[in-house]
Parts: sequence; C-alpha cells; structure tokens
Amino acid sequence: MKAICYNCEKELGWEKPENTFGLPIFCSTECSNEFPDNGTKEFKERMEKLKKESK
Repeated sequence: MKAICYNCEKELGWEKPENTFGLPIFCSTECSNEFPDNGTKEFKERMEKLKKESK
C-alpha cells in the first residue's frame, strides 16, 4: 500500500512501512504543522477510516 499524507491525502510515491508505530505520515512539514492535534476526535475518526481502507 502506498504511503498517503494524513493531512492533504496526497499519495507519496513510496510504500507505507509495515509498522508506523501509530504515527501519521506527512508529505511535508507544512502539512504536519497544519494537521490537528493527534488527540482530537477528527484524528481518531480519520485513523479508523484509514485502517478500514487499508485492509
């Protein structure tokens, strides 16, 4: 599965590692700075959605 930026959802052109240790992947520092705090409800919902899609 290709790695996808958690903020803008741009495909990054490399394979997502087997285990990212629950850490989000970003295409740039700008995207990681824009991304809401990891503890937010939106983040948790998005993580669940991404997990379902990756199966």
